[in-house]
Amino acid sequence: MQVNEIKQRFHRFEQCVEQAMRTCEHDASVSPQLAGSLRELDREVHQVHDMVLNAQQESEQLMQCIDHLEEMGDEAKRACQSSTVSPDTRDSVLDLHKEISTLKRQLH
Repeated sequence: MQVNEIKQRFHRFEQCVEQAMRTCEHDASVSPQLAGSLRELDREVHQVHDMVLNAQQESEQLMQCIDHLEEMGDEAKRACQSSTVSPDTRDSVLDLHKEISTLKRQLH
């Protein structure tokens, strides 16, 4: 996968995380576990952002960060599935999980 493709896919993932955060803020049924998972994921995405933007090539460190983000996405998905949330919230969480999982698969 080319570095520019990684950057584009990561940007889409960032947008999905932002959308999930906004959706969850307006969903009174969101569990504390899901809200916490998304906050942690959002923080981690911001930390990885500069590494991805400055990447000149794929690196082991970049792949480890993507792997970790996918694990966090898995946690958010599980938290979403174990609680009753609005369809919009469920869709936004599943979208972010799909984006990071796709990026991970393309890198490996």
